[in-house]
Amino acid sequence: MVREIILSFDVEQDAPPYLHSFKGIEQGLPRILEVLSRNNVHGTFFTTGEVAEKFPDAVEAIVCDGHELGSHGYDHGRFDKMDTGEAQKNIQRSLDALRPFYNVISFRAPNLKFPEEYYEMLREEGIKYDSSQAVYKGWKGGVTRVNGVLVIPATATSIFFRLPFRLLKTIVERAKNPVVLFSHPWEYSGVNVWRPDLRINAGEYAVKRLDEFIQWAKKEGYVFRTLKEWGNQVEKSTLTPK
Repeated sequence: MVREIILSFDVEQDAPPYLHSFKGIEQGLPRILEVLSRNNVHGTFFTTGEVAEKFPDAVEAIVCDGHELGSHGYDHGRFDKMDTGEAQKNIQRSLDALRPFYNVISFRAPNLKFPEEYYEMLREEGIKYDSSQAVYKGWKGGVTRVNGVLVIPATATSIFFRLPFRLLKTIVERAKNPVVLFSHPWEYSGVNVWRPDLRINAGEYAVKRLDEFIQWAKKEGYVFRTLKEWGNQVEKSTLTPK
């Protein structure tokens, strides 16, 4: 069986809610794009509408490099703390900001917390694929369909590319297919934030680790997909989750 990896990046302000700067967009994102380009790998960039409005050139660079653009909400607000009306407006506002750049059909909620009853909103807005749930946060449903949206859960915590390399390999080798990994551009810029779990091994260390990981995965025979590519593949399969 082909083993597949989905590299995804949550493109947002720096370490929300602790900072309100965008050093990750200015410094971290170009580093990520350079590594992916050098290794001929495409990823999915879940981007807030706020970033699209403030940094249109950065979003254009993502799309021009052949990556998938997905929605990360409008302003990194927590959907599990919004009522139905607030959530719907947030989703619509994010898509209004992102769709001029790309036909967005993938979504990830901030903090990977998204009420299951809100999936109908995504479907109504044309979202087909979601990665708002996480195996490491207790999601046991695997790849499944919720109110018409295909849920493809994240495999590991966002600090994945800042862990010891042996642990990275172990996590991937033991994970179910597809292996969905994510991180943030601010982790590759080395932002100065007080929480150790947010700053340890950030910056150049994370950039080097991302590069090393991609090269190792390719040698091991893993295939890299975007969320949309993997979802489209499942849609065409007779094994499509119901």
